[in-house]
Amino acid sequence: MTGAVVRGLSPRRIFFRHVLRNGIGPSVAVLGLKFPNLLGGAVVTEAIFGMPGFGQFAAGSAQRGDVPAVQGVLVVSVVLVVVFNLLVNIVLGRVAPASARGV
Repeated sequence: MTGAVVRGLSPRRIFFRHVLRNGIGPSVAVLGLKFPNLLGGAVVTEAIFGMPGFGQFAAGSAQRGDVPAVQGVLVVSVVLVVVFNLLVNIVLGRVAPASARGV
């Protein structure tokens, strides 16, 4: 970063071109790793607050032993996680610097 200051770049350009571009990759990757935790947290949150939703349906069908419903919940959860990971990888491919991609 000090090289950019020496070259006379403005602080705004340094922030957006160097700092933010290099810092957004790890942030997006961490968000991608936390998404399955959000799905699991829905079960607890909906049970505590008594809200109907995906988590309460999953917990109720598991307690009743409703195998097709549990399988459906698992399929939907896995598809959501795979799609979200795909989106994270696409975003990382777009924002990662060329040197990090091996180009």
